[in-house]
Formats: sequence, structure tokens, C-alpha cells
Amino acid sequence: MLDSKDQKRLTRLLRDYYTEYYDRQLALPDHAERTQLRIHEENVYAAPNLDQVETLIGPIFQRGKQVLVVGGGTGAEFIQLARRGCEVYTVEPYSRAREILNLKAHAEGIDASRISKAGAEDLPYGNDAFDVIYSFMVMEHVADVRRSVQESVRVLKQDGWLVIKTPDYRQLYEGHYKMHLPLFLPRSVLKLILKAKGRPPAFLDDIQFVTSRQLRVLFRTQGLTALQVYKPHTAPAHTLRGWKRLMRWMQDTLEIEPVQFWLLKKTAKPLSDL
Repeated sequence: MLDSKDQKRLTRLLRDYYTEYYDRQLALPDHAERTQLRIHEENVYAAPNLDQVETLIGPIFQRGKQVLVVGGGTGAEFIQLARRGCEVYTVEPYSRAREILNLKAHAEGIDASRISKAGAEDLPYGNDAFDVIYSFMVMEHVADVRRSVQESVRVLKQDGWLVIKTPDYRQLYEGHYKMHLPLFLPRSVLKLILKAKGRPPAFLDDIQFVTSRQLRVLFRTQGLTALQVYKPHTAPAHTLRGWKRLMRWMQDTLEIEPVQFWLLKKTAKPLSDL
């Protein structure tokens, strides 16, 4: 448990971190409300997503399971998985996020050595180390998508699960900015649209425009049996009717989901090993 001083520090660090992200980097109109929700992000964000995975493929986040969170961020999934009894580890390259992670780990009695300064492209673990690897809205931020997937496969046990959620950058909605953007246009054009709408465009420079087609081809070479989840039609509440129709057409005709949701099982060796 944290004493009152450290608890106040943790809350302040979370507020500063997400104010920087939601307000200064993205200029979201509801940045204050989103920042407030992050104070309890383990229950608000992580728990529903983990529950959704287990609803689809069964209880994989069980007590004693070796689980790696790739891109630990400020610890929502890391802490929630630890509370469920998993032997959880995480990698996070960003020092401000790791500071928050370490405070949370201390509060929960988790050994801080389970938090590593590393990126998805170079995981500091041996082969076949984990039962489950969880990557939530991370793949669009890595420097090298192929290398990141290869590393996850390397440290995943045979018949282990790799869970990936990431946007499909051919759709009409950008989930970080929480706004409609025709993402299939050149990045330079998208930045002009953002500027015209009074939104800072620099964040777009750090995003990999990853697509489901790109990942599907990659998964085939890595010995992964891939299940892609297609959910019922949904759209943000403020979506205009014409945008909704176009987004649905892209989903139904072009098979392009706003968010890729992959459940992957390691069932064979990568082609490079054969």
C-alpha cells in the first residue's frame, strides 16, 4: 500500500501524464473527463477488455499464468492482470510511464523487476517464456511492426495466445484524435485536415499506419493461427448518418474494421525456422 503522500504523487503523475496526452498532444474537447477516468484505469479500461477476450476464447488470464503486457503504459492491464493472480511482466520504453508503473507496482506489492525498459522490437526474455502476450493499442506505435510480432512469437510458448488490438489505418475514424479522418489519404493531407480543425498534427508522425492486410500476411509467416473478431456495427455517438453508412460499407464490403482485434495461437514454427 502507498502512504498518503505517495498516493497523492501517483494521482498527480497520472493527471499530468494524461493531460499532456489528451489535451496538449491531441486537443480532445473532453480531455478533463478522460483524464479523470484514468485515475481508475484498471477497472474502467483494462478489466472490460480482458473480460471480452475471455468471453471469446475462455479463461486464459488464470492464476499462475505467465503473461507479458507489451507496451505497459501507465499500468492498467499490468495491475489488473496481477490482481487476477497472473505472473505478469511488462515492457515500456517511456520513462514517465514507467515511473507511474513502478508506483503502482509498489502499491500492489509487485516486484518492480517485472517492469522492463524495453520496446516491442527487443524483448528481454528467453524463448517460449509466456503463456499469453497482450498488446492493446500498441502496434501502431512501434518502430518496426514485423520485428515486434516476431519478438512476441519468439517469447510465446507453443499453443500460447497472442492478443492484439490496433486500428486499421484504412478506415474513416482515428481513435486517438477521436475524430473522423479518411485514413487512406496521404499523411501530409491528414495533417492539413487536422490543422484546419485546430488539432495538433505532430502526434500523427509517431503512428504506424498498420492495416489488417499487412498483419494477416505477417501472421501467416510466423506460425500463428489467426482469428479476427468482427463485432456488431458500432460508431461513436457523434457520427453523422452518412459517415455511419460509409463506415459500415467499408466493413461489410471491404472487410476493413475500425479496430483490428486479433486472437492468435502459436501453432507452428515461423517460416524462418523451417
